[in-house]
Amino acid sequence: MRRPLYSAKRTKRWQVVLVSILATIVAVLVVLNFSTGEIEIKERVTHSYAISDPQFQRSMSALLGPPLVGGNNIDTLLNGNQIFPAMLDAIMHAKKSITFETYIYWSGKIGKRFADALAARARQGVRVHVLLDWVGSNRIDASFLDTMRDAGVEIEKYHPPRWYTLNKLNNRTHRKLLVVDGRLGFTGGVGIADEWDGNAEDSEHWRDTHFRLEGPAVAQMQAAFVDNYLLSTVAATRSIDLAMAYFVPDDLAQDALLDALRRGVKIRMILPGPITDTEVLRKASHEKWGTLLQAGAEIYEFQPTMFHCKVLVVDGLWSSVGSTNFDNRSFRLNDEANLNIYSREFAERQIAVFNDDLKRSRRIRYADWQSRPLWEKATERVEGLIDSQL
Repeated sequence: MRRPLYSAKRTKRWQVVLVSILATIVAVLVVLNFSTGEIEIKERVTHSYAISDPQFQRSMSALLGPPLVGGNNIDTLLNGNQIFPAMLDAIMHAKKSITFETYIYWSGKIGKRFADALAARARQGVRVHVLLDWVGSNRIDASFLDTMRDAGVEIEKYHPPRWYTLNKLNNRTHRKLLVVDGRLGFTGGVGIADEWDGNAEDSEHWRDTHFRLEGPAVAQMQAAFVDNYLLSTVAATRSIDLAMAYFVPDDLAQDALLDALRRGVKIRMILPGPITDTEVLRKASHEKWGTLLQAGAEIYEFQPTMFHCKVLVVDGLWSSVGSTNFDNRSFRLNDEANLNIYSREFAERQIAVFNDDLKRSRRIRYADWQSRPLWEKATERVEGLIDSQL
């Protein structure tokens, strides 16, 4: 009569062992997925030369891998009314190849138009390759994928959950790249969804900027992005204009901004206002503002709709535009793509757009930041504890 008791104890012991093993596996996966990533500047970078100094161009070329190249033509596209027609026109006139990589691809009329256009070119013998982020495209209509695949479009999902890639689930591709025939490229902040359609005329239509590029730099558009935001900030001598969808700087990035302010650099930032797609990020961002406001930074919140731009202009000469946000997820975790443009004419165009957006934004002063409710401060402090994953 004692053997069943012994078996029960042994079974329970094995259950404890299995639970311990599973808990260990889960813990390891959590650590692997929520570490800060491999790409990281760990030491403080100091101001050594200005944006206008030739050494800055040499340093950025060395940092970015591909050198800065001339002979490019870049058009600025504002909001869906300008962005989507230009991209679709490029697709419909493709002769040889289309490479398309995006984070967000959702159901809706915009998603259908892109699926139909890509499928149409594939039927005409154009090689069409599409890379969709597994997380960002989880709201895509399955019929869109069927339409493209049936026409011969090659579709891959970036980091889908498989047992041998579970350690990479938190690494997403946040790039928004379209390259046509190897000569015409698009990048910026726009996703393939109806939210980006229109002209940011109301809360249902988001504000964003995309860029159309022709020239030798198109061949470099697939290059991985590194911390050029930080080095650009360090080189600033006069001004930094930052239009950013998500702004949650780590200590090094915040110190670089504060150092620039101490050097007399004027810093203006436009960030999302009350209409946002992620309140968690907005609260974590608020928690970072105090020291910047005290030091003299001008921070504005865009009011009419979701602000999804990612544009940095330094000293009216150097611009960095694309998919990268000013946060740890972009700097350390995601795959991103930016265009870096050394051109006064291009920078002036971006500053003009920035100033237009400023007219529809509300300035937040230090007194405003201090007077926010206690519950809001507490919530922001909690969100700030996970800022390395935001």
